[in-house]
Amino acid sequence: MDIASIEDEGLRRRIAAAFSRLRERAEYGLVFEKHKPESVVLHGQQVREDRYATLRTAPGPRNAFRVIEIEDGKAVVQPVDDHFRPAGDRTTESVNALVPLARFGDPIFPGLEQTGEVLGAVDEDGNPTKPFHTVINGENFHALETLLYAYEGKVDCIYIDPPYNSGAKDWKYNND
Repeated sequence: MDIASIEDEGLRRRIAAAFSRLRERAEYGLVFEKHKPESVVLHGQQVREDRYATLRTAPGPRNAFRVIEIEDGKAVVQPVDDHFRPAGDRTTESVNALVPLARFGDPIFPGLEQTGEVLGAVDEDGNPTKPFHTVINGENFHALETLLYAYEGKVDCIYIDPPYNSGAKDWKYNND
């Protein structure tokens, strides 16, 4: 049964309005058939032409832009939809109001920055005699790509702690 087949016109209008409001707020049903690309905000990176960016004050794909041109601290941007297709007219934003946004699978060139280390025992010359451990705080996919490039064949174990309840509001540990 679909909404159009409801005989009572008043009921049909009320259900259609409720359905429309629900659709604006949430995905439901067989959403795997129209998978939206995953993305990651790249804080600390530079906004670049011909790449994506999002608003610093409300980061994420819902506020995503394709950066067309940058000049004198201003960026000419074009809004994109949830699938990163053009979705509006070009506007101008301050570069400082934007932060880079990468789609899953887009090439990014992160660097690993050492913030500390845990060393095992060392011999009298200062050479490690036991393994050392490194903690990397980053997006799993991108951190693993960097490790593969820089340390292929040199890593014994990787422990990944995924973001189990990303965005959840009704779980015991509310992300907000």
